[in-house]
Amino acid sequence: MKLKNILLIFTFLLLLTSCSSKNNSLEYSNNSLVFVTKSYMKKQEGYDWISVKFEKLDKNQARVIIRSRADKKKPTCTFDGIAYKKSNNKYISYTANANIVFIIKNNKLKITTEKNSNENSLYFYCSGGATLKAEYIKYNKKLDLTQIDNTQYQKSFFSKKVSFFVTQKDNILKIQTTGLKYSKEPFIHKTKAKVFHSEVADINEDGNIEIYIYLKDKKQASVIAYSVNNYLSATPIYISDLKYNKEAFKGYTGLDSFKISNNKLVRTFPLENGKTKKIEYKLIAGEATWQLKIDKIEIY
Repeated sequence: MKLKNILLIFTFLLLLTSCSSKNNSLEYSNNSLVFVTKSYMKKQEGYDWISVKFEKLDKNQARVIIRSRADKKKPTCTFDGIAYKKSNNKYISYTANANIVFIIKNNKLKITTEKNSNENSLYFYCSGGATLKAEYIKYNKKLDLTQIDNTQYQKSFFSKKVSFFVTQKDNILKIQTTGLKYSKEPFIHKTKAKVFHSEVADINEDGNIEIYIYLKDKKQASVIAYSVNNYLSATPIYISDLKYNKEAFKGYTGLDSFKISNNKLVRTFPLENGKTKKIEYKLIAGEATWQLKIDKIEIY
């Protein structure tokens, strides 16, 4: 075979592989990617439908927002979570019920669980016998805002003694607890900042769990947190503004992110020199309330 023909075949195979890889990975448009069930195409005929939106956080993480039709009846399925990249076309969201797997192939999305035995957990996020396990197709237009559930965020946390229910709608953040003797009414926060993630932990290891809710407003992130007290009540956790600590605030550019790691609340943000500043907070008992106090600052 002539060298010219070999090169042509090699180029063709390279292009084919490239197209296949592109088709099977998260290709974001304006930092978002949307899939819908096929029934969305018949929405004007009254069909129920579900949408899955990926919002890019960084090259390895995406926020997953699952919403359904809500103009005719209560929403069928609702889910909010962070998905972590495992390969070009596979992302995993770690939840208390099961690890949810998102697989993209040929402009289609498949939702399953890491273990086949946990697939029933996908019914947990839906009502009326529905499940997140469905066939979704890529959708390149804007979703119908007159039909879609406009809940900004919703997540539930369950334990043997206490549960938390976090919802944000119309810029009202509501944190409802169950299982506590005295904290019966929900905690209400009016905020234009959007909740993008929440998690529970016991970072001071005193046997009482805390809930951490992370919000973003333009380039800045913030935290709203509460601690359970001997499973009788829940009280706010105070975190001071970064600007009151010169060392921590130096080089601050916004674009912060938060997470719980190794019994610390960890805050990171990029510096103008391309490095990253990491701030670790520990939870301590203050004079009047729980406080998140800066424990360590490093740049890498």
